[in-house]
Amino acid sequence: MVCAYGSPPTATRMTKLTLLLPAYNEATVLPWSVRTLSTYAEGALAEYDWRIVVVDNGSSDNTPAVIADLQKTVPKLTLLRLVEKGRGRALKQAWSELDYDVSAYMDVDLAVALDAVKPLVDAVASHSADIAVGSRYAPGASIQRSFFRSITSVGYNFLTKVTIHLRTRDAQCGFKAIRKSVATTLLPLVHDTKWFFDTELLAFAEHRKFRVREIPVAWVETRPALRKSKVKVFRTIIDYLVDLLRLRRALRHDTV
Repeated sequence: MVCAYGSPPTATRMTKLTLLLPAYNEATVLPWSVRTLSTYAEGALAEYDWRIVVVDNGSSDNTPAVIADLQKTVPKLTLLRLVEKGRGRALKQAWSELDYDVSAYMDVDLAVALDAVKPLVDAVASHSADIAVGSRYAPGASIQRSFFRSITSVGYNFLTKVTIHLRTRDAQCGFKAIRKSVATTLLPLVHDTKWFFDTELLAFAEHRKFRVREIPVAWVETRPALRKSKVKVFRTIIDYLVDLLRLRRALRHDTV
């Protein structure tokens, strides 16, 4: 049918969404993680042009072979391979190189219940937030983890308040989404290549007056039996103290 008046209607372009799974020697858990996330995305994220990207940061296991096998049944799966390890390095390279409008990442063990993915992504895609972060301490959130790890987590977030006056309640939850234009602005300011990347990103986002929205999440410290956490708690705390003091100096010198 030809329209008699005006221009013909044009199709609205779907928002390009990347779902990142940073991975270091995670070949044993990746099949479960990828299939679980893909099943969720097929139903809950159908309005997006989504793709899962495993960001392999320096793995020495058979991750590439595992991904190649998964791609036979999960067509919306891509591998981005880095030579060096580090979650911060993985995210920085992925956000710099990939084609996306909105990008979200989550820990490969999917500790955050996946029903939080859609509100996280929607907040950024709708422009109601520049960055959306999963929060285990926001009203409505729930958390199941050991007493020791709870204390270290609460203690770290307290340190972010007293050293750099971070307003975000949960700096280190591995569950965040960002718009590409925001990532392009913030990434040159962020120098950490490991776990402190998250705190640095949020600190500069708040300092530059970007809108950070916290999404309450259900978080469970139960990983598939085939993997263990690689975080060395005491060493990480010492590193964080040093990094927080360095970041405080950097923020003082950051003029917008």
